Amino acid sequence: MNKFYILFFILLIAVQAKSQDVHFSQFYNTPGIMNPAQTGQYRLVKRVIINYRNQWASVPAPYVTPMLYADAAIYNCKLKGDHVGVGLTLLNDKSGNGNLNTFHTKASFAYHKALDQNLKHQLSVGFQAEYYGKGFDPSKIVFQNQYQDNSFNNSISSGESFANESFNRFDFNAGVAWTSNFSKNNSFYLGGAMHHLARPFEGFSGVGQRLGMRYVASGGGQISLNDKFSISPSFMYATQTKASELNAGLALGYHTTQNTGRDNMASFYIGTWYRLKDAVIIFSGIDYQKIRFSFSYDINTSGLKSASLGNGGFELSLAYILFGKECRKKYNTTFCPRF
Repeated sequence: MNKFYILFFILLIAVQAKSQDVHFSQFYNTPGIMNPAQTGQYRLVKRVIINYRNQWASVPAPYVTPMLYADAAIYNCKLKGDHVGVGLTLLNDKSGNGNLNTFHTKASFAYHKALDQNLKHQLSVGFQAEYYGKGFDPSKIVFQNQYQDNSFNNSISSGESFANESFNRFDFNAGVAWTSNFSKNNSFYLGGAMHHLARPFEGFSGVGQRLGMRYVASGGGQISLNDKFSISPSFMYATQTKASELNAGLALGYHTTQNTGRDNMASFYIGTWYRLKDAVIIFSGIDYQKIRFSFSYDINTSGLKSASLGNGGFELSLAYILFGKECRKKYNTTFCPRF
């Protein structure tokens, strides 16, 4: 199969409403699309995260996905150790020659229940309401039957008809998570979420089908090796209709300062993850005071590499994290892991 047909099938998949959800290689930096229960998960913490992904830059129309996420922990001192999280996610995804564009607005709410008096363990339940729109430009799509004698002829009808070129839908997501802090620098989390509870009807041709539910499981943590080094393993498994994704790996952290307060902490990270049957992901990051920045690059290993010329996708993540003041009645602060 030559490069044209591989690209053709990529674009054909892109204009189908049954295509799979957006995914990021740095899934641990995208709580807004992973699990609503992670909203405002860390007590006394407010954060803003900007993510950007550019996938398959070697093809004529790469997939570009920017995302903005903000959340905050509230009612930290009024619920006897429990707290509430609220968050907002804005995501735009542009893919393929047909300019298939999807814009999501998600509002999240979570309740975090302390399981012990020292707040070392907590159970979180989250809910997310979503409004999104999809649209594309059929005039920019080339179909196989418009090729004659190995050359494109735009006078030939595509034979395709579309009832509409855009639509808007409401949807809902929900999730649960468990977080444990075994010591100041050792933590663990595990969670699961269900997306597309409303199963909205999607289709540009007037036929279409209901969007399949997506199930996500994720976990990870941070383990201190000594005063200078730590490891941060994590995994994510997602399945939707007939597609599934497994991504697992870890980062090694080097910490230049210890036990001098959050505002003086500086850490550097390198790591690798593997997305099963798809890509090896290399990662680097820096965590300095209130700023976290990370970069990752996918090295494509699937059969698609003949069309992508071996190029995968790169991602950038920039986070600003603000820690609030402790309550008059002091509770132990829930440890906020790095990468």
